[in-house]
Amino acid sequence: MIRFYTLILCLLSSGANAQHWGSNYISFDPSDTFGLDYHQYIFVDSTYTYNTWQVGAPHKTVFTSAWPARNAIITDTVGHYPANDTSVFILKFPGYLTTEFGAFSQLRFWYQLDIDSGDIARVEMSLDSGISWLNLLDSLPPSFYWTSGTPVLTRSTTGWNQFTLLWGRDNVAPDSTMYFRFTFISDSSDSIKDGWMIDNLELDYSSESVPKLQNPNLISVYPNPSKGNIYIHTTKQYADAKLTVYNTLGQEVYHTESPPQNGYLNLPLSSGTYTLKYFGGDEYCVKRIVIDR
Repeated sequence: MIRFYTLILCLLSSGANAQHWGSNYISFDPSDTFGLDYHQYIFVDSTYTYNTWQVGAPHKTVFTSAWPARNAIITDTVGHYPANDTSVFILKFPGYLTTEFGAFSQLRFWYQLDIDSGDIARVEMSLDSGISWLNLLDSLPPSFYWTSGTPVLTRSTTGWNQFTLLWGRDNVAPDSTMYFRFTFISDSSDSIKDGWMIDNLELDYSSESVPKLQNPNLISVYPNPSKGNIYIHTTKQYADAKLTVYNTLGQEVYHTESPPQNGYLNLPLSSGTYTLKYFGGDEYCVKRIVIDR
Protein backbone atom coordinates (compact mmCIF):
# COMPACT_ATOMS: atom_id res chain seq x y z
CA MET A 1 0.00 0.00 0.00
CA ILE A 2 1.37 3.39 -1.00
CA ARG A 3 0.21 6.63 0.62
CA PHE A 4 1.39 9.80 -1.04
CA TYR A 5 0.80 13.49 -0.47
CA THR A 6 1.93 16.74 -2.10
CA LEU A 7 0.87 20.36 -2.35
CA ILE A 8 -1.23 21.48 -5.30
CA LEU A 9 1.49 24.04 -5.98
CA CYS A 10 3.54 21.19 -7.43
CA LEU A 11 1.07 21.19 -10.31
CA LEU A 12 2.10 24.61 -11.52
CA SER A 13 5.15 23.63 -13.58
CA SER A 14 5.36 21.53 -16.74
CA GLY A 15 8.32 19.65 -18.14
CA ALA A 16 7.86 18.29 -21.66
CA ASN A 17 10.80 18.84 -23.99
CA ALA A 18 9.71 17.03 -27.14
CA GLN A 19 6.54 17.15 -29.14
CA HIS A 20 4.66 13.86 -29.12
CA TRP A 21 1.22 12.32 -29.31
CA GLY A 22 0.07 9.41 -27.24
CA SER A 23 -2.67 7.25 -25.86
CA ASN A 24 -1.32 6.36 -22.46
CA TYR A 25 -2.53 4.54 -19.37
CA ILE A 26 -2.16 4.96 -15.66
CA SER A 27 -2.94 1.59 -14.14
CA PHE A 28 -0.87 2.32 -11.00
CA ASP A 29 1.22 -0.76 -11.80
CA PRO A 30 4.89 -0.84 -12.89
CA SER A 31 3.85 -2.25 -16.27
CA ASP A 32 1.65 0.69 -17.31
CA THR A 33 2.69 3.32 -19.86
CA PHE A 34 3.83 5.79 -17.21
CA GLY A 35 5.37 3.04 -15.08
CA LEU A 36 6.18 4.27 -11.60
CA ASP A 37 5.98 7.90 -12.75
CA TYR A 38 2.20 8.19 -12.28
CA HIS A 39 2.88 10.44 -9.30
CA GLN A 40 3.93 13.14 -11.80
CA TYR A 41 0.30 13.35 -12.91
CA ILE A 42 -1.71 12.25 -9.85
CA PHE A 43 -1.67 14.52 -6.78
CA VAL A 44 -3.52 13.84 -3.54
CA ASP A 45 -4.59 17.15 -2.00
CA SER A 46 -2.80 17.31 1.32
CA THR A 47 -4.90 20.26 2.53
CA TYR A 48 -7.48 17.65 3.57
CA THR A 49 -6.01 16.15 6.73
CA TYR A 50 -7.83 12.82 6.56
CA ASN A 51 -7.66 12.34 2.82
CA THR A 52 -8.21 8.61 2.30
CA TRP A 53 -7.13 8.27 -1.35
CA GLN A 54 -4.41 5.62 -1.54
CA VAL A 55 -2.69 3.66 -4.29
CA GLY A 56 -2.37 -0.09 -3.82
CA ALA A 57 -4.07 -3.45 -4.10
CA PRO A 58 -7.66 -3.48 -2.75
CA HIS A 59 -8.34 -5.71 0.25
CA LYS A 60 -11.90 -4.74 1.10
CA THR A 61 -15.37 -6.25 1.30
CA VAL A 62 -16.63 -5.22 -2.16
CA PHE A 63 -13.41 -3.96 -3.72
CA THR A 64 -11.39 -7.17 -3.98
CA SER A 65 -9.38 -6.65 -7.16
CA ALA A 66 -8.15 -3.83 -9.41
CA TRP A 67 -8.82 -3.56 -13.15
CA PRO A 68 -7.03 -5.11 -14.90
CA ALA A 69 -3.96 -5.76 -12.78
CA ARG A 70 -2.90 -5.39 -9.14
CA ASN A 71 -3.19 -1.73 -8.09
CA ALA A 72 -5.78 1.04 -8.25
CA ILE A 73 -6.42 4.37 -6.52
CA ILE A 74 -8.98 3.82 -3.76
CA THR A 75 -10.56 5.59 -0.80
CA ASP A 76 -8.40 3.48 1.52
CA THR A 77 -7.10 0.15 0.27
CA VAL A 78 -8.13 -1.80 3.39
CA GLY A 79 -10.57 0.01 5.69
CA HIS A 80 -13.98 1.51 5.02
CA TYR A 81 -14.20 5.25 4.52
CA PRO A 82 -14.98 7.38 7.61
CA ALA A 83 -18.05 9.58 8.12
CA ASN A 84 -17.86 13.34 7.42
CA ASP A 85 -14.74 13.01 5.31
CA THR A 86 -13.60 14.82 2.16
CA SER A 87 -10.95 13.16 -0.01
CA VAL A 88 -9.54 14.80 -3.15
CA PHE A 89 -6.98 13.95 -5.79
CA ILE A 90 -6.09 15.86 -8.94
CA LEU A 91 -5.07 14.50 -12.32
CA LYS A 92 -2.92 16.80 -14.41
CA PHE A 93 -3.44 16.10 -18.10
CA PRO A 94 0.14 15.50 -19.35
CA GLY A 95 0.58 17.90 -22.22
CA TYR A 96 -0.71 20.97 -23.94
CA LEU A 97 -3.69 20.39 -26.22
CA THR A 98 -3.12 20.92 -29.92
CA THR A 99 -4.90 20.07 -33.16
CA GLU A 100 -1.83 18.84 -35.00
CA PHE A 101 -2.42 15.13 -34.42
CA GLY A 102 -6.17 14.90 -34.87
CA ALA A 103 -9.50 16.37 -33.93
CA PHE A 104 -10.19 14.87 -30.50
CA SER A 105 -8.72 14.01 -27.11
CA GLN A 106 -10.24 11.91 -24.36
CA LEU A 107 -10.11 10.95 -20.71
CA ARG A 108 -11.34 7.45 -19.91
CA PHE A 109 -11.20 5.36 -16.74
CA TRP A 110 -12.90 2.44 -15.00
CA TYR A 111 -14.50 2.83 -11.59
CA GLN A 112 -16.51 1.12 -8.86
CA LEU A 113 -18.66 2.77 -6.19
CA ASP A 114 -19.89 1.32 -2.90
CA ILE A 115 -21.59 4.25 -1.19
CA ASP A 116 -24.58 5.58 0.76
CA SER A 117 -27.25 7.74 -0.84
CA GLY A 118 -25.91 10.77 1.04
CA ASP A 119 -22.33 10.40 -0.21
CA ILE A 120 -20.99 12.51 -3.08
CA ALA A 121 -18.62 11.40 -5.84
CA ARG A 122 -17.65 14.27 -8.12
CA VAL A 123 -15.41 14.82 -11.16
CA GLU A 124 -14.51 18.42 -12.02
CA MET A 125 -12.39 19.95 -14.76
CA SER A 126 -10.23 23.05 -14.92
CA LEU A 127 -9.06 24.63 -18.17
CA ASP A 128 -6.97 27.28 -16.40
CA SER A 129 -4.53 25.28 -14.25
CA GLY A 130 -6.86 24.98 -11.27
CA ILE A 131 -8.03 28.58 -10.97
CA SER A 132 -11.67 27.73 -11.70
CA TRP A 133 -13.50 24.40 -11.75
CA LEU A 134 -16.52 23.02 -13.62
CA ASN A 135 -18.56 20.06 -12.31
CA LEU A 136 -18.69 17.75 -15.33
CA LEU A 137 -21.85 16.00 -14.17
CA ASP A 138 -23.74 19.33 -14.09
CA SER A 139 -22.76 20.67 -17.50
CA LEU A 140 -20.10 20.41 -20.19
CA PRO A 141 -18.31 23.20 -22.07
CA PRO A 142 -18.84 23.45 -25.84
CA SER A 143 -17.21 20.60 -27.82
CA PHE A 144 -17.12 18.21 -24.83
CA TYR A 145 -19.11 14.98 -25.08
CA TRP A 146 -20.00 11.82 -23.17
CA THR A 147 -19.55 8.81 -25.45
CA SER A 148 -22.09 6.65 -23.59
CA GLY A 149 -24.26 9.15 -21.75
CA THR A 150 -23.56 11.05 -18.53
CA PRO A 151 -21.93 8.79 -15.91
CA VAL A 152 -23.93 8.07 -12.76
CA LEU A 153 -21.89 8.67 -9.58
CA THR A 154 -24.80 8.90 -7.12
CA ARG A 155 -25.22 5.21 -6.33
CA SER A 156 -23.26 2.00 -5.90
CA THR A 157 -22.23 0.14 -9.02
CA THR A 158 -22.47 -3.54 -9.84
CA GLY A 159 -18.93 -4.31 -10.89
CA TRP A 160 -16.88 -1.95 -13.06
CA ASN A 161 -18.32 1.00 -14.99
CA GLN A 162 -16.59 3.15 -17.59
CA PHE A 163 -16.23 6.95 -17.64
CA THR A 164 -15.34 8.41 -21.07
CA LEU A 165 -15.12 12.12 -21.84
CA LEU A 166 -14.31 13.24 -25.40
CA TRP A 167 -13.55 16.75 -26.60
CA GLY A 168 -12.50 18.56 -29.76
CA ARG A 169 -9.12 20.20 -29.47
CA ASP A 170 -10.17 22.89 -31.94
CA ASN A 171 -12.32 24.41 -29.18
CA VAL A 172 -9.76 24.30 -26.38
CA ALA A 173 -7.10 26.98 -26.01
CA PRO A 174 -3.82 25.49 -27.35
CA ASP A 175 -1.84 26.61 -24.32
CA SER A 176 -4.31 25.19 -21.81
CA THR A 177 -3.23 22.62 -19.25
CA MET A 178 -6.22 20.62 -18.10
CA TYR A 179 -6.72 19.40 -14.55
CA PHE A 180 -9.34 16.91 -13.40
CA ARG A 181 -10.35 16.89 -9.72
CA PHE A 182 -11.84 13.76 -8.13
CA THR A 183 -13.70 14.44 -4.88
CA PHE A 184 -15.39 11.97 -2.54
CA ILE A 185 -17.47 13.41 0.34
CA SER A 186 -19.03 11.05 2.88
CA ASP A 187 -22.15 11.83 4.87
CA SER A 188 -22.55 11.73 8.65
CA SER A 189 -23.39 8.01 8.91
CA ASP A 190 -20.67 5.42 9.41
CA SER A 191 -22.00 2.87 6.94
CA ILE A 192 -19.04 0.47 6.69
CA LYS A 193 -18.82 0.77 2.90
CA ASP A 194 -15.85 0.70 0.53
CA GLY A 195 -16.22 4.09 -1.19
CA TRP A 196 -14.71 4.77 -4.65
CA MET A 197 -12.11 2.86 -6.67
CA ILE A 198 -10.61 4.10 -9.98
CA ASP A 199 -8.25 2.29 -12.32
CA ASN A 200 -6.76 2.27 -15.81
CA LEU A 201 -6.90 5.98 -16.57
CA GLU A 202 -6.48 6.42 -20.33
CA LEU A 203 -5.17 9.77 -21.55
CA ASP A 204 -5.02 10.78 -25.21
CA TYR A 205 -2.96 13.94 -25.59
CA SER A 206 -0.30 15.83 -27.48
CA SER A 207 2.36 18.10 -26.06
CA GLU A 208 4.18 21.18 -27.25
CA SER A 209 7.90 21.09 -27.94
CA VAL A 210 8.66 24.23 -25.92
CA PRO A 211 7.75 24.06 -22.23
CA LYS A 212 6.49 27.04 -20.29
CA LEU A 213 7.26 27.56 -16.62
CA GLN A 214 4.80 29.44 -14.45
CA ASN A 215 6.20 32.50 -12.70
CA PRO A 216 3.45 34.03 -10.51
CA ASN A 217 5.54 37.18 -10.07
CA LEU A 218 6.12 37.79 -13.78
CA ILE A 219 3.41 40.47 -13.87
CA SER A 220 1.05 42.30 -11.56
CA VAL A 221 -2.33 43.63 -12.67
CA TYR A 222 -4.29 46.52 -11.17
CA PRO A 223 -6.88 47.75 -10.50
CA ASN A 224 -8.71 44.47 -10.02
CA PRO A 225 -11.73 44.56 -10.26
CA SER A 226 -11.66 47.13 -13.04
CA LYS A 227 -13.91 48.50 -15.77
CA GLY A 228 -11.67 46.86 -18.37
CA ASN A 229 -8.79 49.33 -18.35
CA ILE A 230 -5.97 47.60 -16.43
CA TYR A 231 -2.32 48.44 -15.81
CA ILE A 232 0.15 45.61 -16.37
CA HIS A 233 3.43 45.86 -14.50
CA THR A 234 6.12 43.45 -15.72
CA THR A 235 9.20 42.38 -13.79
CA LYS A 236 10.96 41.31 -17.02
CA GLN A 237 10.93 42.66 -20.55
CA TYR A 238 10.33 40.18 -23.39
CA ALA A 239 10.37 40.95 -27.13
CA ASP A 240 8.11 37.94 -27.77
CA ALA A 241 5.52 38.65 -25.06
CA LYS A 242 1.86 37.84 -25.72
CA LEU A 243 -1.32 37.92 -23.70
CA THR A 244 -4.51 35.87 -23.86
CA VAL A 245 -7.75 36.15 -21.86
CA TYR A 246 -10.18 33.24 -21.35
CA ASN A 247 -13.72 33.13 -20.02
CA THR A 248 -14.88 30.67 -17.33
CA LEU A 249 -15.46 27.98 -19.99
CA GLY A 250 -11.82 28.19 -21.11
CA GLN A 251 -12.70 29.91 -24.38
CA GLU A 252 -10.35 32.57 -25.74
CA VAL A 253 -12.05 35.98 -25.69
CA TYR A 254 -9.07 38.31 -26.21
CA HIS A 255 -5.53 37.95 -27.55
CA THR A 256 -2.68 40.29 -28.38
CA GLU A 257 0.86 39.65 -29.63
CA SER A 258 2.03 43.01 -28.28
CA PRO A 259 0.81 43.41 -24.69
CA PRO A 260 1.96 46.41 -22.70
CA GLN A 261 5.05 46.00 -20.58
CA ASN A 262 4.48 48.50 -17.79
CA GLY A 263 1.47 50.12 -19.39
CA TYR A 264 -2.32 50.15 -19.72
CA LEU A 265 -4.45 47.61 -21.59
CA ASN A 266 -8.10 48.24 -22.40
CA LEU A 267 -10.04 44.97 -22.54
CA PRO A 268 -13.29 45.19 -24.57
CA LEU A 269 -15.06 42.58 -22.45
CA SER A 270 -18.35 42.51 -20.60
CA SER A 271 -18.66 42.24 -16.83
CA GLY A 272 -17.49 38.92 -15.44
CA THR A 273 -14.54 36.87 -14.17
CA TYR A 274 -11.74 35.98 -16.58
CA THR A 275 -8.38 34.25 -16.65
CA LEU A 276 -5.48 36.30 -18.02
CA LYS A 277 -2.33 34.52 -19.22
CA TYR A 278 0.81 36.52 -19.95
CA PHE A 279 3.60 34.76 -21.85
CA GLY A 280 7.20 35.85 -22.20
CA GLY A 281 10.25 33.79 -23.15
CA ASP A 282 9.98 30.42 -21.42
CA GLU A 283 7.72 31.75 -18.66
CA TYR A 284 4.07 32.55 -18.20
CA CYS A 285 1.88 34.03 -15.50
CA VAL A 286 -1.80 33.39 -14.74
CA LYS A 287 -4.01 36.02 -13.13
CA ARG A 288 -7.71 36.00 -12.36
CA ILE A 289 -9.28 39.34 -13.25
CA VAL A 290 -12.75 40.73 -12.63
CA ILE A 291 -14.42 43.27 -14.91
CA ASP A 292 -17.28 45.24 -13.36
CA ARG A 293 -18.72 47.78 -15.76
